[in-house]
Amino acid sequence: MKKIRSPLTLTVMILLALGSNEIFASSQTTIKLQGEIMPGSCDIGMNSPGIIKLNLAAGQGSSHSGRTLLPEKKLGLMIKCQGATSFAFRARDIAPNAGNVQLAGEQQRDIFSLGLTNKGQAIGGYLALIDPAHSRMDGRVIPNVLVSDNEGVSWRTGQFRLTPSGENIYSWGSQITPGSARQVNIDIILKPFIFNLNQEDAIKIDGMTTFEIVYL
Repeated sequence: MKKIRSPLTLTVMILLALGSNEIFASSQTTIKLQGEIMPGSCDIGMNSPGIIKLNLAAGQGSSHSGRTLLPEKKLGLMIKCQGATSFAFRARDIAPNAGNVQLAGEQQRDIFSLGLTNKGQAIGGYLALIDPAHSRMDGRVIPNVLVSDNEGVSWRTGQFRLTPSGENIYSWGSQITPGSARQVNIDIILKPFIFNLNQEDAIKIDGMTTFEIVYL
């Protein structure tokens, strides 16, 4: 669901000038109208049909600490706007077992789920990282990846991992201020893995993530 602020915000300021000795020294009142007219909404899409295959045959992949690492995948996220707009996006894991993927018995807040087996076992998960070197803002390399955990009240740099809970939103711009753009192309690197499960039957990987625009 898009968070859309009102297209026109009006702030009314009434300024009264009163003399120190005479109550009716001035009869002038000023009303100031301020606001911003927002352009049309933005569209979000991907450079693929929305399905990424993670097939694994027996003996493939590299094993590490009870899990098998799968080859990295890339996802291209594209956001287009009718006019220069300041916006961010969030990722939200909606797969079975979302928010409950554990490594070494500890829950991981930055791992997306790949679903559950028929027996209710976690299949695996994946990290999702923004690749700033291959991401573009109106055709130029994005200056900084910005992240906010308070809906855009404040921003910080240096975090490229997406969080699956949707608590963080991500934008681009200067050190503390998101910029405005007509089109942003974000490359996202996926690093999937599956747990070493004792399964004779084929396992259906069932990961699903939704991406949402947040207008600033």
